[in-house]
Amino acid sequence: MERVAVGSLAPTQKLPSTRALARQLKVSRNTVAAAYQRLVADGHLEARPRSGIYVSNARYAASPPR
Repeated sequence: MERVAVGSLAPTQKLPSTRALARQLKVSRNTVAAAYQRLVADGHLEARPRSGIYVSNARYAASPPR
């Protein structure tokens, strides 16, 4: 979430799958899925069916990164 909040991830950038990120971070896939779900609900990310999870462009339109 920190990388999204501070703008180090570009708008519309695709994020890794829950499996790939869980493997990389050595945490449960459920933990990553819950985090993604929360970030989607908060408007930081957007889920695109059959495509993946992306950094929300709408969030940046409202307040551009620093």
